Amino acid sequence: DKALNIINSEYTSDISVNNIADRIGLERTYFSNLFKKKIGLSPKQYLLKTRMEQAAIFLKDYGYSVSLTALSVGYSDVYTFSKMFKKYFGVSPSKY
Repeated sequence: DKALNIINSEYTSDISVNNIADRIGLERTYFSNLFKKKIGLSPKQYLLKTRMEQAAIFLKDYGYSVSLTALSVGYSDVYTFSKMFKKYFGVSPSKY
């Protein structure tokens, strides 16, 4: 639950699985296994899902630009964001 709270409240920042595991006091691999067993996704997959679903809202509902959306969901590099968005949704953020 702590990990979910961290991801859901801090997905806009530069957080990592290592950082989350450290903050809740567990070894990374053990934490990842527990998280996946409970949630059904790895922490990395869940973080990506959270970021991409929020990005879709920013683009579609609020009309954010691709660069603003990238920054708003924790990506400092628009190219990386666009690549991950296209991989997740199958379409580029600009076409979404």
